Amino acid sequence: MNMIKFIEKKVIKNLKCPRKIPGYFYRIFKGNLISIIFLCNHLHGKKNLIFEICSPADFWNVEPIWSRLRERDEFRTYWSVLNDGLTQIPWLEYLEYLQHQGIDKKSIIISNVTPKIWGADLHLSPVDWSSRIPRGDIPKVQIFHYLPMKYSMYDKMLNFNALFFTGPPHY
Repeated sequence: MNMIKFIEKKVIKNLKCPRKIPGYFYRIFKGNLISIIFLCNHLHGKKNLIFEICSPADFWNVEPIWSRLRERDEFRTYWSVLNDGLTQIPWLEYLEYLQHQGIDKKSIIISNVTPKIWGADLHLSPVDWSSRIPRGDIPKVQIFHYLPMKYSMYDKMLNFNALFFTGPPHY
């Protein structure tokens, strides 16, 4: 993307709605900060794994994988969590729920920051419509959480490198 298109897309768009400007810079700052943390993890021989969940129910779709990986010292797991007011419970209760499940508050990333992050080693999601994927050439894995043909968002599935289907009807 050339500089003029970047300015048109980001800066001018935000000037039309000035209240969005602080959030835009916050996401860039937070994404760079998390990328530095990921770099430090790499320097210590750790892999950075991002699990994406968009609701408390999504946690249980990835919990069996997470519960095995969290015991291994070579992995650091992070959670890209949706905070757009669409979840069924308030944000603070959502955080409390995740902490009750054993997720460290420091490992939770607001999902709109996730596309600004570099240095992840794996992105795993049960959400097929995800557009909040970290930057870089990393494995992006989709583990569907629903019955076949519940949704038909095939174009979004192209964001992933691997798709794990639940059976032939799903495929």
